[in-house]
Amino acid sequence: MKKLWIVAGLLAVAFLGGYVPERVKRAQAESIAAQTRSELDAERSRVRLGAVLGRALTLRDAVAAQNYGIAKSLSTQFFEAARDEATRTTDASVKAALEETLAMRDTLTSALTAGDPASGEMVRGLEIKLRGALGYATAPKVG
Repeated sequence: MKKLWIVAGLLAVAFLGGYVPERVKRAQAESIAAQTRSELDAERSRVRLGAVLGRALTLRDAVAAQNYGIAKSLSTQFFEAARDEATRTTDASVKAALEETLAMRDTLTSALTAGDPASGEMVRGLEIKLRGALGYATAPKVG
């Protein structure tokens, strides 16, 4: 009977000797995976915001070419993408920049409808807000 207890004790020690280190490794791996998922989500958000910036740049090109009809269509697509990202993002500074951008929708749409050259400056302002939200530097305003 004594041998049985010794064997059972040795088996328990052997089990714990293998289980505990593996459990610690698993906990570390799960922690790293969670951190990686969080970083991936943040980068995906930056990519989506970059796509919104790309739409703003396309809109700027259309306004610069004084093609206000196409610019109006592009602005609709731009503001829809900005609205979608504003509802999706969890970053407060990005959400604020997008909400400021969305507040300009009616003003810009009116300017594009009227063919107002000042719409170029409005679109430039949108671009600067989005660049700032992405952490990109912008050229200082001259004049």
